[in-house]
Amino acid sequence: MSTDTPTRTGGAVLPAPEETTSGLVQAVRAEWTKLRSVRSTWLIVAASLAMMLVVVMYYGSISALNDEAPQPVGNAPVAALLGVQVVLAMLSIQAVSNEYSTGSIRVSLLWVPVRGRLLLAKSVLMAGVGFALGVLLAVIGALVAWPLFDGHATAEVGELTRHVLLSGLYLALICVLSVGAAVALRYAAAALAAVFLLLLGIPGALLVSGVPFMVKLQGYLPTAAGQHAAKGHLEPFPPVVGLLLVVGWVAVAYVAGLLVLRARDA
Repeated sequence: MSTDTPTRTGGAVLPAPEETTSGLVQAVRAEWTKLRSVRSTWLIVAASLAMMLVVVMYYGSISALNDEAPQPVGNAPVAALLGVQVVLAMLSIQAVSNEYSTGSIRVSLLWVPVRGRLLLAKSVLMAGVGFALGVLLAVIGALVAWPLFDGHATAEVGELTRHVLLSGLYLALICVLSVGAAVALRYAAAALAAVFLLLLGIPGALLVSGVPFMVKLQGYLPTAAGQHAAKGHLEPFPPVVGLLLVVGWVAVAYVAGLLVLRARDA
């Protein structure tokens, strides 16, 4: 029987594997089904919302208390990206590591035998989830922070739109970076530790060192470069350069994950 011939199981016609896995769209749909069916996914989404609310409430209240000069209200949700990114990194890592821990990655590779396509499907899905959540959380954050600023913030539509969209784009990139790290390292603890160090641990250590060169160096790591771009700062480099730096880090993680996925057995 040709591999293109549908098979029957208990009277039901099942499509041939080639038909099921023939496109990226089908692979992304399968990944979405797996992601939304896990309870911890929704707990992590709730945690990201809680993180956003806590940070923007603190940010707006402190700005009013210190009688600071008016600033864009979008600065509050952008500041919250520091913590939200780690929460969404956990979501992305879970989407990969759960399959390795349960052995279901073998089933995924059976139905999507092109390993590059499988990684791309996971990355596309998590990028979409990261962008959608990033935009939603940034809008909620700005709305919550606005009254807390007590007149110490501005709300220019174009500027706020930029903050919101760039927040979503940054979190989408961080999700893809996390997927690449998770595929390369496989174990959730190892991947989370690596991503945490890159996003917070190493930048924090460089800043605390007080050494001018090291302080400047942390500005080229994903967190600082992403916040720099989202806030629209022109120094020490234009926002587009900040985004390109984040894209570069994402590319490194993605390629590392792809090479490991192709080289090692499930």
